[in-house]
Amino acid sequence: MEDSSSEERKVIVFVFALFIFGVGISLFNKNKVIDGAQALLIAPQANIGVRNYIPENNSNLKKELVPINSAGLDSLCTLTGIGPIIARRIIDYRKNNGPFKTKEEILCIKGIGPKKFEKIKDLILLE
Repeated sequence: MEDSSSEERKVIVFVFALFIFGVGISLFNKNKVIDGAQALLIAPQANIGVRNYIPENNSNLKKELVPINSAGLDSLCTLTGIGPIIARRIIDYRKNNGPFKTKEEILCIKGIGPKKFEKIKDLILLE
């Protein structure tokens, strides 16, 4: 910096100030709680903002109920642990066997076991 001009020094100071500002924001927002959920805010270099949203307690979040006898692929995929492959299996099962008569009948679907059923049983509806 021996031959740097006034403009170059201003730019260097400005960049350094932005870096310090980003680190400060990151430390300030670390583990900040928003409406019962924890938002992880990190500031890598100049990209400052929310990166991940991790709910602390799913019971605080309102979930839509899914009617398993009429729901399409997208609706079924909103259920915890149900992706497009298992959703397609649910739809195929309905086509081949008719509507589900009980919630427990969804256990017949390959990929849905007792643990996954426990997570989704309160979110599915029979019509």
